Amino acid sequence: METRVTRYLESVGVSYVLKPHSKAVYTARDAARERGIRLSQVIKAMLLKDGEGFLMVLVQGDREIDWRKLKMRLGTSAAMATREELENFTGFPLGAVSPLALPEPCRVLLDDAITRGRYVDISSGDLLLGVELLSEDLVRLVSGEVGSFSLPARNP
Repeated sequence: METRVTRYLESVGVSYVLKPHSKAVYTARDAARERGIRLSQVIKAMLLKDGEGFLMVLVQGDREIDWRKLKMRLGTSAAMATREELENFTGFPLGAVSPLALPEPCRVLLDDAITRGRYVDISSGDLLLGVELLSEDLVRLVSGEVGSFSLPARNP
């Protein structure tokens, strides 16, 4: 199966493994279950907006944004984009947002916990398919700012 994300990965020469799902998934927990991996290996790509526009925050599936730390890093408040804003900006459906192959660039913040594991699983842009790649490749490809932006999820 080919998606905008897999075409991008092939164009930049990054190795990946497809992780097909038996049904559409909308949450990190469901993605981890379908792919047979730890929840912490799934990366949530969340689109936010602040006074300057859109930005994406990446955290592990078992973590959530620490809004206090994020505000300190940004110097301003940010809020989750609406579903319509998310789908219009990324071109991906809710539940299958990838930090790669975005139609236009945006600021990306990666939680430092992502760099601790060897592999990460991201959305492919398709609700029926995930993509596994090296965490170092993800960090390099998104050209993001690495920092501490998360805390353990209350209800992972």
